[in-house]
Amino acid sequence: MRNLLFAVLLIAPISNASAQQIDCAKRKMIAANTVLYCADKDFEAADHELNQIWRSVNTLTRTQKEYSKAILHSQRAWLKFRDAQCNAETFSSEVFRKPNLQYILCKTRKTLSRTIELKWFVGDF
Repeated sequence: MRNLLFAVLLIAPISNASAQQIDCAKRKMIAANTVLYCADKDFEAADHELNQIWRSVNTLTRTQKEYSKAILHSQRAWLKFRDAQCNAETFSSEVFRKPNLQYILCKTRKTLSRTIELKWFVGDF
């Protein structure tokens, strides 16, 4: 019985710690180490939306081979541009230590902008 109580006491802090999740929606006074985490979550959400719109664009243009190839080429070029532009914008910020906050914010901003551009292709603007 005593060993069981000891085991429960050892497990309790672990389950409490794992149950506590960072709430990025409440951004008033979050710790500095969670800012990067929340920025990364914002990028993941923006990237997810971009990928959903891309699937729609891809589906709509699939029957038109040349158009589909042109849009695919455009998207690949845009990805290279986004990464190069964000590298340039954040060059002096933390001397290219990746991931850094400014780099993630830049990628999020560019991704949201591209999502709006791609929505034009599917008529969702």
